Amino acid sequence: MNRNEAVARLASLLSDLASGADLSMVGESLVELSQGLSDKQLTLEADDVPIAQAPEPESAVIGRVFNYWREKTGKPRARLLVERVRRISARLRQFSEAELCTAIDGALLSDFHTGANGGEEYLSLSTIFKNGEAVEKHIERAGGVPTNVSYDASPRAAQTKQLKSEAREAMEEGRMADYNRINEKLKELLHG
Repeated sequence: MNRNEAVARLASLLSDLASGADLSMVGESLVELSQGLSDKQLTLEADDVPIAQAPEPESAVIGRVFNYWREKTGKPRARLLVERVRRISARLRQFSEAELCTAIDGALLSDFHTGANGGEEYLSLSTIFKNGEAVEKHIERAGGVPTNVSYDASPRAAQTKQLKSEAREAMEEGRMADYNRINEKLKELLHG
């Protein structure tokens, strides 16, 4: 079974389920499909275009956001503690890497958060990323996320991230022609 067939079969099963098909029948078919895929019966044929690169692990993004915070707040000895990982991870479900870095910039523009008004400093990640509303306020204070600046490691990272997101969406929706077109763009971008 090639990837296109697997996606088509899965889409068909989901359609059957949505139209009220017997849950046990759909479940059995899903089990068969997953066993086939786990037994490596999925093959690539000449017309299949493999994904150029797997999605970036969240841990890499968390590390970059943490390092950005550490650098900007002047805390070079700070460690990536479990609670910091949890806080960044929670906000990454709502905001992009660039938005979180912009929120850090926004907190640094606040006399209250920096303690410039004679008070205590409130620049911990738990404070800056306290909740989604806090992140939004910090982003607004910084003037929003610049469209021409990427906080990612490489200059092509933002475009790569966008194309990967579009490719995943096309694959999930079963739009294979769009997926293949986007994947070609991604390969060109990554391999020059």
